[in-house]
Amino acid sequence: MTTTPFITVGKTAFATSTVLAGATVACSVGAALVSQVALTVILAVGATIFAGMSIASITAYVDKSSTTPTKYLENVAKHSGYAIAGMLQFVTQTLFTSLIDGIGRGIGLRVQRKIAG
Repeated sequence: MTTTPFITVGKTAFATSTVLAGATVACSVGAALVSQVALTVILAVGATIFAGMSIASITAYVDKSSTTPTKYLENVAKHSGYAIAGMLQFVTQTLFTSLIDGIGRGIGLRVQRKIAG
């Protein structure tokens, strides 16, 4: 008779993903509610990092080498590097694209007003 361990990869993955999703939501709500810019930036970066770790926890669960809870958590650490870097790159590119778009619109509006007199 074989016994299954109490802590399985599925239970570990569920707990990890749930905690990381909760942390992402908490940071996102906190960033939306605080009135100081510095705290908003810190919480937004925290939300981005937790979102990347949440993605990593899901991809580690799908990884074929995640056969034990310990191996799963090792895979989460390995996948986190890529997922967090990807999330931070996505946010940075979005911010810079918005910045460039805003500058372009501002310049266009000034030129339009100058031409109109």
